Amino acid sequence: MRQTLALTGLFALVVTFAAAVARAQVDDTAPKKARIVSIVRGTGAGSDKAAGFVGHFMREALYTDQRYELITIDSALGSTDDPQQVLTRAQNLLTQGRDAYDSLDLDQAVEYLNGALRELERRAYVVRDIKRVSEILMLLGATHILRGEDAKGRERLAQAITLDGSIEPDPTIFNPSMRTIFKSAQASVNKARKGSIAVSSNPSYGEVFVDGKFVGIAPVTVDSTLEGRHYARVIRDGYREYGTVISVKGNAEASEVAELAPSPKLDEYEHLVNLTIDARNEVMQKPNAKPNEDLLTLASQLGVLLGVEQVFLTDVRLDGERVLLRTTQFDLTTDEKMKSASHSFTYDTVAASYQREIKLMMDRHFAAETLAKKTEGSIFYGRWDTGGGLVHAGSNVCMGESCQEFRRRVLFYGGITAGALLVSGGVLAYLGKSNNDKFRDAPQGTPEADSARSAGKIQALTGDVLLGLGVATVVTGTMLYFFYHPSPSSDDVMSRRASLVPQLDIAPMVRGGAMVGTWTF
Repeated sequence: MRQTLALTGLFALVVTFAAAVARAQVDDTAPKKARIVSIVRGTGAGSDKAAGFVGHFMREALYTDQRYELITIDSALGSTDDPQQVLTRAQNLLTQGRDAYDSLDLDQAVEYLNGALRELERRAYVVRDIKRVSEILMLLGATHILRGEDAKGRERLAQAITLDGSIEPDPTIFNPSMRTIFKSAQASVNKARKGSIAVSSNPSYGEVFVDGKFVGIAPVTVDSTLEGRHYARVIRDGYREYGTVISVKGNAEASEVAELAPSPKLDEYEHLVNLTIDARNEVMQKPNAKPNEDLLTLASQLGVLLGVEQVFLTDVRLDGERVLLRTTQFDLTTDEKMKSASHSFTYDTVAASYQREIKLMMDRHFAAETLAKKTEGSIFYGRWDTGGGLVHAGSNVCMGESCQEFRRRVLFYGGITAGALLVSGGVLAYLGKSNNDKFRDAPQGTPEADSARSAGKIQALTGDVLLGLGVATVVTGTMLYFFYHPSPSSDDVMSRRASLVPQLDIAPMVRGGAMVGTWTF
């Protein structure tokens, strides 16, 4: 009975350890993206336009980073606008229009397609991919041509070409005569006069997009714009997106002033951002000091207000002909996880210059390979490995590899090894007991009794050794997984806080290892 209970307990231990391995494998292969916002502020005279460019390309970099789910400020502050609903309605109407076209119900197709177009024109701020509008216009043009309305069809095709010069007729829709009309519309667009679009915003320095393309920071003028209707969108952090359709005439300038409506909780948001920037700048001026409590508290409050796990905070300042950036990434899942870095470059009004410099700064300090390192000129507090447990920062290298990979290996190989040892040891222990029972039941001095006694001794001894090794593997793996961490860096020592809970550390040594319990005060 005692042996059966022991085997049952060991089996449960193996199953528990194997479940932990499976959980680690799933978490490692499908990491959850962290919700993040990017906040950019201009500080000092003349910095707002530069801050607008920096904000645009900072969000662009974070949006394409697979580690994060980028959240817009206006949606985080509780804006009720839902662009996806508008896009879904327009897509449904387009699908219905295509079905009606395929069944030659042309009047119904025109009604559906005009409905889809109205949805997007009334809420032009949702149009980020102009191909969606061009697709509706192309199908609408083809429908009018089939109805014998060649002039109206050519007009719709010209509108599509004006928005997207690379568009080509779908061969499943356009027959040869339709393609001829398309070529005619294309030629008329290429010969059309060009005008310009001047966009300003209130408040100033919003990001301006025309036909889905970023064109600059308001106030901005877009020259050499084809005559016709164009979709303009203006965005600024903390304000609701603005969109409209602008009609451009040849040799003339069409102007638009985007009146940006504030998002809910804007005042509270602006107040927190300003306080956080001031506290962060105070820390950056004293890089050897521990991050003050105010900064960590303010960053956490900002994260709660926006409903995110991480905040990317940048302030932009002009110093003569230089643009100076001070950027901090806060991980709010812990209260001591932040990295700050500075970057500077020559002032320019060309968007490509900002795009290049933002990429350089992100690669140097905040990429997946560099975020956990104290890069040149940066200030680094806390730990950035994505594993759980009590593995801490320091060099973020555990026995020659990343701490996250080290923990995964400990679980995976430790689980397999411990399971094999415990199962093998349990089987041998059981066989040893069986042979011992055989020895006792057989007549003493017979070959059967001697053979059972000899085999039982070997099996019992081997089983005990394997069971001991299995238990030792479980204990060692558990201790390494939860308590081992590399030597702390100077930043870790400076930033540790008082705690009544002991921190258990394990360190390998030449002839074994050492365990130390520490209280921080």
